[in-house]
Amino acid sequence: MTRLLAEVWRWSDDHADGWAKGYAEGWTAAILRVLEERDVFVPDEGHWYITTRTDLKTLAPWLDMALFVNDWRDLIRAGRAGMASSGSSAAAGNVRPVATPGTHSRRTGRKPKYVQYEDVRPARREHAPDAAP
Repeated sequence: MTRLLAEVWRWSDDHADGWAKGYAEGWTAAILRVLEERDVFVPDEGHWYITTRTDLKTLAPWLDMALFVNDWRDLIRAGRAGMASSGSSAAAGNVRPVATPGTHSRRTGRKPKYVQYEDVRPARREHAPDAAP
């Protein structure tokens, strides 16, 4: 992808290499952010391992799997299993946990609390014409 953009926009080789590095850094930052928001602990070793990857064929599936893994090493194992298999992305499906009925939050596992307001009338659509003449 970088070479194609470099040709279209007539970038120098240094600019193209810098762009590719920054693009990969963005993907790794997104992966780490998703894991952080899901409260998946990633030690320094994991940060180093994830941030040193630059291949988008590795990083893109990792970002998808980061939504479902419970340990950062599961992300790496699933990625390796996907590469060792026939090349399909079906290996990512092995990481998804089975949804339990009644669980609405992946991160906390609790149902959300809803507030019921009394005496609230529905919004009136003044821009819509009346149904009855």
